[in-house]
Amino acid sequence: MNADEFKAKVLVHKDKCYRFALKMLSDSEEAKDALQEVFLRLWNKREKLKKHSNIEAFAMLTTKNLCIDKLRFSNRFIKDYEFEQVSDSVNIEKNEEERTSVEIIKKIIEKLPTQQKMVIQLCDIEGLTIDETAKQLDMQNLNVRVALSRARKKVKETLIKEYDYERH
Repeated sequence: MNADEFKAKVLVHKDKCYRFALKMLSDSEEAKDALQEVFLRLWNKREKLKKHSNIEAFAMLTTKNLCIDKLRFSNRFIKDYEFEQVSDSVNIEKNEEERTSVEIIKKIIEKLPTQQKMVIQLCDIEGLTIDETAKQLDMQNLNVRVALSRARKKVKETLIKEYDYERH
């Protein structure tokens, strides 16, 4: 695969990979660094990419794996675990005039466990189907459904808890 083919077949997915990396890493500079590394890895494997029927899925899988490595390295998984342990004490700022519902939901999603965050990002934000998400994340359809259900439930419970708390 030459540079022009690489641009046409692989680099066209950079925006989607960036949004996904940004959602996982929660930092634009880290996401940009991850994206550079992803496409460097893909460039180095450009001859092997011809074997893949879905280059977009392979690029997203590479992005996911690299982001998970970065998260592990920075001990963010520990923070996610600690968050789950104290999820009852989640407190979103109470000033509704300063925040929109979308911003509140984004904050809640940011605090979800990594797998749930990835699944809700791809299904509900990117608009992929369960099948497409399963392929992108190299998961079983059932596991995607379970993770998506749990993520949506957590978002809903947190919203209800916050809005009920603010009323009383």
